[in-house]
Amino acid sequence: MAKLLAAADIHGSISSWERLKKFLKFGDSLAVAGDLFDTRYGDRSSADFRPDIIKKEFLDLAREQINVHYVYGNCDLEDYLEGFSFQTIFEFDGFSFLLNHGHLPLPDISDAQVIIEGHSHTPRLDTLFGKIFLNPGSPSLPRNSLPGFALVQNGRIQLIELTKGKVLDEITI
Repeated sequence: MAKLLAAADIHGSISSWERLKKFLKFGDSLAVAGDLFDTRYGDRSSADFRPDIIKKEFLDLAREQINVHYVYGNCDLEDYLEGFSFQTIFEFDGFSFLLNHGHLPLPDISDAQVIIEGHSHTPRLDTLFGKIFLNPGSPSLPRNSLPGFALVQNGRIQLIELTKGKVLDEITI
């Protein structure tokens, strides 16, 4: 069964990107809630900062039959990867998702069952006003010391700690 991997705040970290990609297989989907590249403030002196490689591999994913959804974050320059926006709505497994970085006011959420946001680098999974709010945390710069991402599969959302693969929280959609 296909799954959706949700991530945010990778900030150009090639090591985090490579670890995340290992969870993706043919037919899966990837949603990145901003700050994938960090082309605005990124540490160009770090060997781990490789937005150029991430950009190429991100674009290659669509050719590998991975459905990609991406929105710009406050650290992403729009002209680095044109054709995206600051928010988007998409369907996965019969559910409606709003993908938004979280640094701008929340748009109209009435058409979405799940809201995915990043920006805070802190994982969150809860229900509010009849909607599920998901922040997958950050795999490269976590503010809770747990690098993370989320998986959506079979009507369930799981927050996952990246290095050990431990489920931190889960909820049924």
